[in-house]
Amino acid sequence: MEQYGTTRADSEIFILCYRKYKQNMVMYLHNMIRDWDIAEELAQDAFIKLYEKDYKLDPESRKTVNLIITVAKNAALDYLKRKKRETRKYQEKHYEDVILNESLYQSLEDTYIQSEVISTLHDAIDEFPGRVREALLDRFYNDKKTCAVSQERKVSKYRIRQAEKVLQEKVKKRLKNYY
Repeated sequence: MEQYGTTRADSEIFILCYRKYKQNMVMYLHNMIRDWDIAEELAQDAFIKLYEKDYKLDPESRKTVNLIITVAKNAALDYLKRKKRETRKYQEKHYEDVILNESLYQSLEDTYIQSEVISTLHDAIDEFPGRVREALLDRFYNDKKTCAVSQERKVSKYRIRQAEKVLQEKVKKRLKNYY
């Protein structure tokens, strides 16, 4: 105790104040914090702060009581602010995780639907006869124009457009549960 520049008499006065006010401080802190263990710890920290600051304490003085209450109150308020910040950060992190999970599920669902559409489109195209099927594959998978496909596959543009309409109706019918 000598390292903080206090005398033996000051240390004894501090010990008297500690014994006299510690339990009241713990009860006061508990009323603010609602946790006995944390109130006990905050009371210890408050008394350590009082000791380190080398306040001249008088166990019988109202100034000492007010000082002890002020230090305890500030310790409790600091704790509550820190706890509130930690809770807010946790909630923000939790919210980010939920958003991330939702976007992941949405992405998976979109991928599933997209693959279902492609599969359905492919199945519907397979139901057409040879040259028309090849023309539709060129149109949708190779992104060719109707005129070029018509000349290349020797299928009329009218037949290709009609097949596209039939294909569109088949796909709509099969995917009505998704859209």
